[in-house]
Amino acid sequence: MNGFNLIDVLDTEEYVAYQTKYLELIKEEGVLRNLHSSLFIFNEVIETIPPDKYLFSYATGKWSLQEVLSHIIDTERIFQYRVLCISRGEQQELPGFEEDDYVLNSNANQRTFDSLINEFWAVRASSIQLFENIEPSKMNFIGVASKNTISVRALGYLLSAHMLHHLNIIKERYL
Repeated sequence: MNGFNLIDVLDTEEYVAYQTKYLELIKEEGVLRNLHSSLFIFNEVIETIPPDKYLFSYATGKWSLQEVLSHIIDTERIFQYRVLCISRGEQQELPGFEEDDYVLNSNANQRTFDSLINEFWAVRASSIQLFENIEPSKMNFIGVASKNTISVRALGYLLSAHMLHHLNIIKERYL
C-alpha cells in the first residue's frame, strides 16, 4: 500500500516515542498482513547468509548473528505474552526485560543456525495464531509494560517492526 504511515494511524498513548524508529518500518496496513509479509522478508534475508557468518560479530561486544536471531525470538515471545495479557484485560503492569542478559543466557552460539530459524518460524506461527483470534475490539486495549502504556495493536505491529529493524542491521553490518 503506497503512502501508508502507521504513525498517522496509531494514537500516541499506544506506543512509546522511541518505538517510532521501528514503527516507521511498517509499510502495510493490518497487523496480520505485516506478520505474514515480514516473514517473507525474514526468509529472503536468511537465505543470503553464508555459514561463515553465523557466529560473526561486527564489533567487539556486539552480538553474533545467531545471538541476534535469539534476541528476535525472545522479543517476539515477550511481546506475545504482553499481547495475551493486555487483550485479556490484565490491569497489572507487565515487567520489562534486559535484552543483553537474555542474549547472554540464551546459549545461541552453541545451537545450530537451523534450530534458531526453525524456532523463529514456530514462534511467528504462534504470533499469527494469536492475532487471528483476537477480537477486533480488543486490538485497542491498552496496558502497561516496561513502565509504558502500549496497545495490543501497537504490539502486533512491533512484532514485525522489531524484526525488520534487526534484519536491516543484519544486512548492513553482518553481510
